[in-house]
Amino acid sequence: MNQPTYYQILGISPDAEPEAVTAAYQNLIQALYPESGATPELLARLQQINLAYNTLRNPKKRAAYDQQLQADQARSSNIEADEIDFQSGNETLVHESDFSVSSAYWEESSDETYTTRIADGYYHIHITKPRWEKFVYPDIPVTDFRAVVDCEFVEDNANGSECALLFRQSKIEDWYTYYRFGITKNGSYSLFIKLENQYTPLINYIPSAYISIDGQTNNLMVEMIGANIQLSINGVIVAKFNDKRLVQGNVGLIGAANFETSTAAVRFRNFRLYEISEG
Repeated sequence: MNQPTYYQILGISPDAEPEAVTAAYQNLIQALYPESGATPELLARLQQINLAYNTLRNPKKRAAYDQQLQADQARSSNIEADEIDFQSGNETLVHESDFSVSSAYWEESSDETYTTRIADGYYHIHITKPRWEKFVYPDIPVTDFRAVVDCEFVEDNANGSECALLFRQSKIEDWYTYYRFGITKNGSYSLFIKLENQYTPLINYIPSAYISIDGQTNNLMVEMIGANIQLSINGVIVAKFNDKRLVQGNVGLIGAANFETSTAAVRFRNFRLYEISEG
């Protein structure tokens, strides 16, 4: 993704202890350092890792970085944490799935990077390739909508695992475009837009006390009317955003492994998609 934080670069939680910072750095260097000549891309990656480590291992530098990071993220997110329902107009339920049985709406497949399946009342996405994702959706394009789903992280997930809602997804020429609202196992949420195979952060991984961790269920909701986006975690509106670049598309699910050293196993249930029309 674009503009990763130093914590993302090292594959650690923002509350990681100093020992975990050092261990993560050493593991990355050991895994990535070449035995012979390095490519320019790898050299740039190693430079990025060293910069992240040198900042986070120093308490004063880390404190200053955390303060700046929080300020930048707060400015970008327009956070208004409240419990006000912002919907206007009439809702029509256009798709619902509890994933109790297989469905033609939901893909079940696998390759060397992922596996998707419906089992035990859940839709499972297992990512086996670091820095990879898999998205799935029922082919039901909508414009104004509200989507809700419950998601869980498998207990042994790495902190870099993420479950997310995909929305206003479409394909333009050879590229998929969409918004992605997700939460990570270590308790942060984000909103990205993907255009021409490049992610741009709209909200770049903000820690939230509203995210339940340690294997508990989290309820995600996204509502978009026109260019106005509202994001909810466990019944609380955590962010509002305005972006008019994508106007219509599919709504679905994403499982992702965000770090160089991570895989992911996430599962979803109780997916509901409502179309909103003017009241």
